Amino acid sequence: MIDFKHDGEFSLPDTNSLAGHVIIGLGSAGVNMVDQIMLERRDGATLFGFDTDEQIIRGSVLDNKRLLGAGKIHGMGAGGDPSLAAEIAREERAEVIDLLQGVRSAVLVAGLGGGTGSGMAPEFCRMLKQLGATVIVVAVTPFAFEGKRRLHQTVEALTVMRREADAVLCLSNGRLTGLSGREVNIRDGFATMNRLVGRMCLNLRAVLNRKGPMQIHLADIRNLLAEHDCGGVTMENCWTGFGAGAGADRAHEAVDKTLNSPLFADGQVWTKGAAVIACLSGGGNLSVGEFQSALEYLRQEIPVELPILAGAILEPCETDTLGLTLMVIGQMGVEEEELPKPRAREEFAFEPKLMADAPSAEEISDELDETPVKAPQAADNDTDLFGVTERKSAEQRYFVQQEELPLDKKIYRGRFEKSAPTIFNGEDLDQPTFMRRNVKIRL
Repeated sequence: MIDFKHDGEFSLPDTNSLAGHVIIGLGSAGVNMVDQIMLERRDGATLFGFDTDEQIIRGSVLDNKRLLGAGKIHGMGAGGDPSLAAEIAREERAEVIDLLQGVRSAVLVAGLGGGTGSGMAPEFCRMLKQLGATVIVVAVTPFAFEGKRRLHQTVEALTVMRREADAVLCLSNGRLTGLSGREVNIRDGFATMNRLVGRMCLNLRAVLNRKGPMQIHLADIRNLLAEHDCGGVTMENCWTGFGAGAGADRAHEAVDKTLNSPLFADGQVWTKGAAVIACLSGGGNLSVGEFQSALEYLRQEIPVELPILAGAILEPCETDTLGLTLMVIGQMGVEEEELPKPRAREEFAFEPKLMADAPSAEEISDELDETPVKAPQAADNDTDLFGVTERKSAEQRYFVQQEELPLDKKIYRGRFEKSAPTIFNGEDLDQPTFMRRNVKIRL
């Protein structure tokens, strides 16, 4: 018989409670996605939002939101600098940890490529692991047209988070371009992505932490990600869709709507996908036959043969709606040789601009070398007391030249190198006045 030592009172948490399981939005994109969950009033989830931009925090509808770095950057954002955002997160680490006390698992949502999301997400992973929490990252990678610098910052953030977090799921913002054509309102396009990511986060939180008839475990997702990691740098390894049905044929209706989700529209998901995670959610009237019927119909409608990992959640309130959330795990990324190399910091190089009439230093040196030294000639009465004739030094030539600083060239601006210029009435106020107005300075 095994004896257990009781160090104090301890009660197991309610297995059907989601207390302590939170969703955290980081940066502008992350806060916007978590805002969408709040606006739809889904599940009563505990939501947090952190950003360095005061405008985003003030406009957020979240109850638990915090502006970071107010004393350092005064709510103006990280300016696309991940190192600055990471530094702010480390400086305010104690306050953030106090705010997140009691968190047992967290879904971190962040848009990568910019400053706050790319810099703070790895730091938040470390903080949450210090609290003993399970961490799943849902990262949205940037558009291809956003350039190599944002791609490089995304790769650096993902590399760190894959070491720190328990699982990292990546979705691409590029899928927005294929939603419904060019005529779609940009606000509606991003709102669609926010709803899909929000629904995915809610179901991840629920299916991993709420006891159900068929439960999906974090180890299952980790194994799928590890099995289908083909090397290189993965920029996209997850596609998601959601659909709901009601009535007698609600199972088939939910499957059809899910497969018609925007991220599945271009069909690439089925060529890049390697496994499917299907999560059904419904009320207590969800039967075994209906569960089986929905998954069999799903297998028939998927155009390729993929293994399906299925789970089911029973909603605490009775509902006639049957929901299906689909996550396709695969890989789409870039090869190592395709990655942009980190650009070396531009150092200021002084290159004096010589006057047109003045010879260069090399010409002066060559001329002095080639000029024969004349023998000194004794002048009348130029003999000293010892009878030695006084020598006259050879004729020397001196050139006076004025050098100009290369102020018309690009000068490294330090931390503000990545910031957008301040334009007012067509003038760049970051440049000195004499440069903007082409004023010659007389010395």
